[in-house]
Amino acid sequence: MTERTMTECKERYVALSYVWGDATAARREIIVNGEPAFITENLHAALTHMLGLQGLLASLLGECELWVDAVCINQQDATEKFKQVAHMKAVFANAQWVVAWMGLAADGSDELLRALNETGSVATTAEGGSGQLEEPSFCPKALHAFLAREWWTRMWTFQEFMVPFMLWFVCGHSYAHSYDIFGALNKAMSYLDRTYYYIFETEFSNLLAWRMHMLLLHERFMEEKELPLLDLIEATKDAKCTDPRDRIFALLGLMGQDEKRHLNCDYKSSPCEVFCNAIRVMAIDPGVGRAAKVTETVDLWKRLPSRGGTKLQEHDPLQQVVPARWECDGIACSSLTLCLHIAQSAKTSGKDIARALIMGSQGSWRDQGRSGDRDTGG
Repeated sequence: MTERTMTECKERYVALSYVWGDATAARREIIVNGEPAFITENLHAALTHMLGLQGLLASLLGECELWVDAVCINQQDATEKFKQVAHMKAVFANAQWVVAWMGLAADGSDELLRALNETGSVATTAEGGSGQLEEPSFCPKALHAFLAREWWTRMWTFQEFMVPFMLWFVCGHSYAHSYDIFGALNKAMSYLDRTYYYIFETEFSNLLAWRMHMLLLHERFMEEKELPLLDLIEATKDAKCTDPRDRIFALLGLMGQDEKRHLNCDYKSSPCEVFCNAIRVMAIDPGVGRAAKVTETVDLWKRLPSRGGTKLQEHDPLQQVVPARWECDGIACSSLTLCLHIAQSAKTSGKDIARALIMGSQGSWRDQGRSGDRDTGG
């Protein structure tokens, strides 16, 4: 392993995006700087298959280095790990390439990615002027399986998907550029739009629509360079993470400075404190239409079961203890409901959330929010 600063790398490195997999499973041993290091089975498979891409990388990029979090960040040093979280956006945004390791070949992934890599697109048009719409030339089941892979479902890979300009997807020994994947999504959506698929809300059509939403959000981020926290929370409402605080921390690199300056990536804070701070950020200057957007988002979240298998009640008594002036803002009560859902998933006491919000709202809470002081309440 070679140590480099971001400036020294001059973008001549490839960042690997992957999911850790089963953290309780046996680890594989590798040698780093002459010392043994232990990595997950999925990362070991990724590194093994990356060897097969060496020729491609060398031909396109020349000599370059590979950045992998499990190797480049000391996993035994909690302080270093938490400090490096703040740099994750820069690592993936500045890489010349980001490689998304989707896992081993399965469910027709070789045929799907190979076709995309060779043709650059997937034909879905009718032939011969017969007026009959033909099935896409790729297998919808293969695309469905690809879009359902775990990589799409994690909080941290969401950021790793959003920030890079050059993103390659790799399954086993096959690969395709993100533009080709997105082209396939567009054409598959076009095909479904002109058929009867959307009469029935099939799992495939719903999954396809949600991945298209991620694509549109990515394009918006590439143009605007930041997104509101509320939109990011809505986009990741189904995402998974081991630490519930990462539901907010994993989004810090994507939100604007005005919001980010009120939130710190501090793992010493409890989930309750993190979620309450997020609510206050969303409640500051909601802007035209933001209150309605929060309400819509909360309606979606309220239908999602928490880890305990329960759902938020429509008339949660905690809503009754919200300060009356929050009602006038039209955003705070809905934000509280959203926060309570996250808190339930994190096994955080709803009473603790309400108490922290009320205590944190004493005095001019809007002025507190603009001051930049980190107010976590009780």
